[in-house]
Amino acid sequence: MAKMIPSEIGYYALKSAENEMFNSLSKLPDDYYVFHSYRIVSIIGNKVNENEADFLIFNPKYGCLVVEAKN
Repeated sequence: MAKMIPSEIGYYALKSAENEMFNSLSKLPDDYYVFHSYRIVSIIGNKVNENEADFLIFNPKYGCLVVEAKN
């Protein structure tokens, strides 16, 4: 089972599919790390931009994949 961070998902509207995706991604092999609701902060010029990725999936051998849950 993948290492889920955080280990449990909060409530999300059924139409977002985040609960279903969280449960499916948790079934990945042990060498995967899945970060849910991953915060991304960047500075461009003098402006701070804050974003959020629904899922960031990391595997030491294969790298990173960012997945956005859509309806």
